[in-house]
Amino acid sequence: MDCAGIAAILLIGVAVAGTVFWLDSRHFESTDDAQVDGHFAALSTRIEGTMVWVNPNAENDHSVKAGDLLRRLVYGTCDHVRRVRSGSEDSVPRR
Repeated sequence: MDCAGIAAILLIGVAVAGTVFWLDSRHFESTDDAQVDGHFAALSTRIEGTMVWVNPNAENDHSVKAGDLLRRLVYGTCDHVRRVRSGSEDSVPRR
């Protein structure tokens, strides 16, 4: 076999291998600049207390009506929080 025949066989082999690689790799995504898109909401810590409940309608782009309770905070000690979560005490502080 001469050099032209060997070169032709190698060229066909490289072309077949490249085609197989391309057909297989097009099913996978890759990136070198991955990022996460999302929305961030700033929360203020000016109010003291522990958040014990969040209205499910206030999450995940659901609409809420004016006057709907969005979250429930409790004020006081950890014992107070445990009593409120167990339902044995109201979460609104008495003043």
